[in-house]
Amino acid sequence: MNKNKTAVFVGHSDCPLSVEDIKPFIEQEIRNGVEVFLSGGQGRFDINAAYAVHKLKPKYPHIRNILCVPYHNFRIFDKEIFDEIINPIFSNSESYTGYKTAIPKRNRYMLQSASTAICYITHISGGAYNTFKLAKKKKLAIINISKETEKQNYERSDIMQTKLIAVTADLLTLSYLSRQPGSAYEITGYGTFTERSLYLAL
Repeated sequence: MNKNKTAVFVGHSDCPLSVEDIKPFIEQEIRNGVEVFLSGGQGRFDINAAYAVHKLKPKYPHIRNILCVPYHNFRIFDKEIFDEIINPIFSNSESYTGYKTAIPKRNRYMLQSASTAICYITHISGGAYNTFKLAKKKKLAIINISKETEKQNYERSDIMQTKLIAVTADLLTLSYLSRQPGSAYEITGYGTFTERSLYLAL
């Protein structure tokens, strides 16, 4: 495994992003030379990121989707999507009692094996945030996609707000016009409004 061509996923278990939301960020890193993606397989971000890699494999057959499990009886959500499943810390004889220390050790292994961390971090608490801090300390390249998606959502919201203000201004102007009941007005880009709908909108 070439560290310089390996990325690790780090994110909150309650991440709202879908597989399709995450795919463009992974594809960009593939174009930047990343070939191996390490997932811990825990929580919504890990799971959707792993599925996103799997969906990109037909287009980029050289990439590898690797699951790093913290202990031998770890529950794997879908074995079929991974090229390899590794247990980097413990042998098969390790029991479930190692759970509390196993996950942080597994996370450190993934960070040591990668040069890039693809993250979804929105709050400063929990295991994902601790791993995120460690990734920064180890000077991995950090791609926090939550900031990008928040920026996109803000831009979409800003555009919609601007359109709403424009529509409201047009409606206010038209509401002062004296027309017969039931007559229609055309507002470019927003469709036709009857006089009744204008007053209801106001």
